Amino acid sequence: MLIELARHSGIIITLFVLYAVLLHQRCSVFPACKIAEGVLLGCITIAAMKMTVDGVSGLSFDGRFVVLSLAGLFGGWITAAIAVSLAGAYCLFSGGAGVLAGVITIIVSALAGLAFRLLSHGKPQSLPVCWFCILGIVVHLVMLLCQLTVSGGINVNREEWLAVMLVFPLSTLLAGLLLRNEANRLSAERGLRQSEENFRLSIEESPLGMHIVSENGETLYANQAFLTLYGIKTVEEFRETSSQRRYSPESYREHQERKEKRKKGEYVDPEYDIEIMRADGEKRHLHVYRKVINWDGLPQFHVICQDITERKRMILDLEAAKEKAVESDRLKSSFLANISHEVRTPLNVILGFTEMLTHQRDVKPETAEEYSLIIKRNADELLQTIGNLVDISKLEMRQVKLCEGRVHIQKMLERVYSRFKSRLGDHDKSQIELVLKAPDEPVFIWVDQERLVQIFANLLDNSLKFTKQGQVGFGVADIGENWISFFVSDTGIGIEESIRPIIFDRFRQASDSTTRVYSGTGLGLSIVKKLVELMEGEISLDSEVGKGTTIQFRLRMKT
Repeated sequence: MLIELARHSGIIITLFVLYAVLLHQRCSVFPACKIAEGVLLGCITIAAMKMTVDGVSGLSFDGRFVVLSLAGLFGGWITAAIAVSLAGAYCLFSGGAGVLAGVITIIVSALAGLAFRLLSHGKPQSLPVCWFCILGIVVHLVMLLCQLTVSGGINVNREEWLAVMLVFPLSTLLAGLLLRNEANRLSAERGLRQSEENFRLSIEESPLGMHIVSENGETLYANQAFLTLYGIKTVEEFRETSSQRRYSPESYREHQERKEKRKKGEYVDPEYDIEIMRADGEKRHLHVYRKVINWDGLPQFHVICQDITERKRMILDLEAAKEKAVESDRLKSSFLANISHEVRTPLNVILGFTEMLTHQRDVKPETAEEYSLIIKRNADELLQTIGNLVDISKLEMRQVKLCEGRVHIQKMLERVYSRFKSRLGDHDKSQIELVLKAPDEPVFIWVDQERLVQIFANLLDNSLKFTKQGQVGFGVADIGENWISFFVSDTGIGIEESIRPIIFDRFRQASDSTTRVYSGTGLGLSIVKKLVELMEGEISLDSEVGKGTTIQFRLRMKT
């Protein structure tokens, strides 16, 4: 009998192996999967009931109790109920003297399995080995008691008792371990699938560009953020674009070097920066992090790309701002030194010659006249310096308002000419020829005359300062339909090409070194540019070192 029971148990365990295989292919929709499991376990129970082992005492034994107890433990109440229903129906249909005992033990076996499931908090795959032994012993003790109670006094001999309690609990243990392992494997697979799904979802929704690359460099997957970085729409379009077109020349060279190192098995830093070329031709800077992950069951490269363009621009802007701040600080220091010199020098001259005129009794008339001219010239320079400081301050704070009126251009230019013609002798510039170019016909424009004169005055002061011989010319360069162009030119030292882009900035001069021989605050041209822009005009400069400079400014004709 022991051998028959062992053979019977082996068949049951084989059926459980089949069940485990089918369980792996089951659907994941609840409760459809539970119904399928119940039907399958019910069929296995019926198969076990058809393979009964007759004892010498007249009782028959089979493995239904193994199947049903495990159905309750692993399948839950839905699976157990269906299996019990099928097994009970078959038992009733078969009939016989032991029908009642069979039905009772069927129900008790399933309930025992459900009780153990309750004790495991719904996680039978976490039960230790001893619990399956206890389940097998409990179920089969109950089965024997039911058989003895309902059998009408038939005694189970010692050999039958030992055979049943040795084989069937062991079968329960082996089948339970089989199902436990399968349940753990399914749970791990579900966890892995869920993990992969979450990973894919996180990649797809990530603001960082991500793509999966095989060992041979083929892009297997790319999220939308990655495609957007390259300015393309699909992964296929990315694959069709050669890597040489996707990188800047320098980054492509570095890409090829990394590729060769990987082929040779050499170490490659997983983090690096690249410069890519988008489909629209725009350059973008990316920070790349590369690592190996498991993708669709194979090791692949997970590449994360962060756009640091942005950041590169900010660094460049910060560096430019720093350089500008350093330059501004240098210019400020230079300006303070210059302004101190430009104020104190004429002031010292004025005070000195005034002292001489007031305290010397025998000053000759021609000497007094010479002293007076020196005082006037230095007073004019001091007044101009102070005026420039006030003007640049007002212009930068946008406190200058134009007082426009109808201006006769020829008369205005003639007054400027007379003013500077007299100054040539006062400033020892009599060797310079002052040339005025004015229209033959009267020209009238609507403009702030005082500010227009100031523009000419500042430009002419600059020209006279930097011209030792030759001529200084000014006037009207050209007249258009609704605009008029003025100019001031000289045959002076000219302006170096490197200084021309910044010559209209504050505190700048044609000679900007600390050892320059020309005085001035470097505010004249800055004031001119701001006044021209305030009048909605444009200004330009043309110069050649050693030959002279021409500055033109154009204003709208508002008559």
